[in-house]
Amino acid sequence: PKGDGIEQLESYLGRLGLDFGWLFIFDRRKNALPMEERLSTEVVVTENQYRITVIRA
Repeated sequence: PKGDGIEQLESYLGRLGLDFGWLFIFDRRKNALPMEERLSTEVVVTENQYRITVIRA
């Protein structure tokens, strides 16, 4: 989902004339790790120079 989400967000950012954004990915599986163990933050700079902060929860 991360790759697809970044691609979709890049499209939105381009249309809005922005060079940064946030992508939240929620793991709603019943067998997912506890929130404290799966919560993470990562900053990604894409090939098109968009700066995207990815939050996994």
